[in-house]
Amino acid sequence: MHKLWMASALVFGMSGTVHAGFFDSLLGKKAPEDEKVTPVVEQQNTTAEPSMTDSAIEMAAGLVPTLTQQLGVTETQAEGGMGSLLGMAKSSLSSDEFKQLGAGIPGMESLLAAAPALSAGGKTGGLGGMLSGAGGLAASLGGMSQLTQQFEALGLSPDMIAQFANIAVQYFSQGGNSTGALLEKGLGSILG
Repeated sequence: MHKLWMASALVFGMSGTVHAGFFDSLLGKKAPEDEKVTPVVEQQNTTAEPSMTDSAIEMAAGLVPTLTQQLGVTETQAEGGMGSLLGMAKSSLSSDEFKQLGAGIPGMESLLAAAPALSAGGKTGGLGGMLSGAGGLAASLGGMSQLTQQFEALGLSPDMIAQFANIAVQYFSQGGNSTGALLEKGLGSILG
């Protein structure tokens, strides 16, 4: 009796590893046709060199830490300040130039979104609002007024605007990158 119990325990204990068709063959049931199994082959990245996009993303991602280290600002201030500067560059560059700038600064949209929004009825509604709607020098003064207010909203002094701009232009000019030249063109009036 003890031997029968051990034999049945052994059979049932191994049933977890036995193919399900084994029991069907013992009981006389017909096994379903085997399905064809296609092995899954993992594709490997065979690219030896990083793409131009990867390089641009890495470079753009390094700007915020560069600003925080060199200027002693928080990440939020660095992102908001850069977003404010990019907003000013957008108003100074043609749409094609701004698209080219965006290609050189992946994630630019998130930086633009980080810029403090100023209400039309608030500080920007007065002289700054009128100047930004005018042409030439008056528009530049209006843009500078808005930029000053955005930096103040971030807890940054207006004298940091030129520091942010100079660091960003130098950063994106590394290695002959044309992004730095476009940014310089867009921020030309505030570079010192």
